[in-house]
Amino acid sequence: MFKFLTLFFWFIFPMIILVASQFTLRFLTAKTKFSKINAPDIATFFLIFGIFEMTRRAFTNSILPNFALSLLLISLVVIAFQIYYYGEFFYGKFFKMFWRLTFLFTLVVYFICWLMLISLG
Repeated sequence: MFKFLTLFFWFIFPMIILVASQFTLRFLTAKTKFSKINAPDIATFFLIFGIFEMTRRAFTNSILPNFALSLLLISLVVIAFQIYYYGEFFYGKFFKMFWRLTFLFTLVVYFICWLMLISLG
């Protein structure tokens, strides 16, 4: 029963984080002007923490170093895409595109880790 509750928690963790991030941003934007920050921008950090915790518990080591190398590869692809598509490199567009792709990649890796945790458990 405890193992099922743990797996269920790791399954709903991203949804809880996204809702909490959206609520926090709505509360903060009522008082200040953080209009350029979205809920996935904040949730990415918590998803990376979730990946770390799940892989640390399932295996002897975490996959966080491999994940960081994958993010470096994504950044190189984004740079190459921008240079090819725009003909030059824009820092603002790079960071925005890279961070959004980081969120999507983190979400995919998170659910792959969750499926691995189910298959091992």
